Amino acid sequence: MWSILPFVRDIVDEGCYFDLPAAVEKTCRFIEEAASKGCDLIAFPELWIPMYPGWIWQRPIDFEMVTEYIENSLRRDGPEMNSIYQCAASNNVSVVLGYPENDNHSLYLSQCIIGRDGKSRCTGAKLSPRTLSALSLATAAVPH
Repeated sequence: MWSILPFVRDIVDEGCYFDLPAAVEKTCRFIEEAASKGCDLIAFPELWIPMYPGWIWQRPIDFEMVTEYIENSLRRDGPEMNSIYQCAASNNVSVVLGYPENDNHSLYLSQCIIGRDGKSRCTGAKLSPRTLSALSLATAAVPH
């Protein structure tokens, strides 16, 4: 007997602060592991790469940390995102990924749906970040 319901894995783990290559490698490792167990869809949390900037709540604005955070955030058309696309395709699995999108050194709270073929099906950005997140995330003014 077969089921029409997909096998979904949500990722609940700690990501990698300020280390984009390690974050992408960890993301691909989770994709490979979940796919090897028969998952059809793998969902990562909001701001998975490079994680939620929780330090904004714990200290005054630290421009060096914000700059480093931006530098370690994904670009939609960057090589790191392409690695994730390729990983999804080679494992024949769909992926939902939340991340702060680095677009010309502005961050947009974005989410991408990647199909089994490794192609982006949908990418969107939150129109306006709330509370202190607005200190490091921009209002969406670019077409997504």
